[in-house]
Amino acid sequence: MGCMVKRVTKDKYVYQFNSEATPVLQVEPGELVLLETQDALGGQIVDENSSLAAIDWNAVNPATGPVYINGAAPGDTLKVIIHEITVAPQGAVMALNGSGFFGTRIEGSHFKLARIGKTHAQVGDISYPLNIMIGVMGVAPAGAPSNTGTPGSHGGNMDNRKIQAGTTLYLPVYHPGALFAVGDLHAVMADGEVSVTGIEVAGEITLSFELLKGVTLANPIGEDATHLYFIASGATLDEAAALALNDAAAFLQERLNFTLQDAAMLLSLCGNLEVCQIVDPLLTMRVAVAKEQLQQAGFKGV
Repeated sequence: MGCMVKRVTKDKYVYQFNSEATPVLQVEPGELVLLETQDALGGQIVDENSSLAAIDWNAVNPATGPVYINGAAPGDTLKVIIHEITVAPQGAVMALNGSGFFGTRIEGSHFKLARIGKTHAQVGDISYPLNIMIGVMGVAPAGAPSNTGTPGSHGGNMDNRKIQAGTTLYLPVYHPGALFAVGDLHAVMADGEVSVTGIEVAGEITLSFELLKGVTLANPIGEDATHLYFIASGATLDEAAALALNDAAAFLQERLNFTLQDAAMLLSLCGNLEVCQIVDPLLTMRVAVAKEQLQQAGFKGV
């Protein structure tokens, strides 16, 4: 990438987003950062002989960090620009008793290894096109610490397949430095993540940060070339959907001077309500709003 990249190795990780955590790196806005990440099981599945019964379930969802961003202050928005993601050549997908949508009907614990190529992942006899994405990305929350397996207004385990290379994620800042951490890469994952895992894989994420001073968000917003994604988590899908829709409507009203009725009509025409995941302690939805229509209404940026 032409300029110096600061690196954080995968042995520097947390299991909580926590305002008291000690930063592992301090960066200026605009600096490139490469963060190595473990897979969601912390590398505990090695080969076909690995035992899920031997896994330490307290050592899952490690998130590399936290990174302290100089100048980030409560009330700001942290702009996270995802430049590149690379993944290891092997991952794993699981189906577990007690976990995921089918967990009450599955006996025992099962996994399959995935061989990951340049464009596809092979699981048994079936090939899947890659859609490499980030499951866990967030900052220290406003209140009590949040474990890295739970999503919320601070980000966290959103398992949103739209968070990938080329995406920008906007996160509310609650504490000085933001205290950003990231992990839980997937080589392949469908909306819903119904079996509680995608293809869990280790990898490296190259990103940079910018600060939107005095711009305050209630919940994360994603942006790519074609859409804004209003992301919210709740105890039910209905609750998450209501939060995300209200965020989208508020954005249209506050930033683009829409009336509520005009916001409602636009969202009904080009605001797709989509499921991110239904298997974490809180459930996550997104409202995908087409930027083509937003730009016609005067949108120039978050």
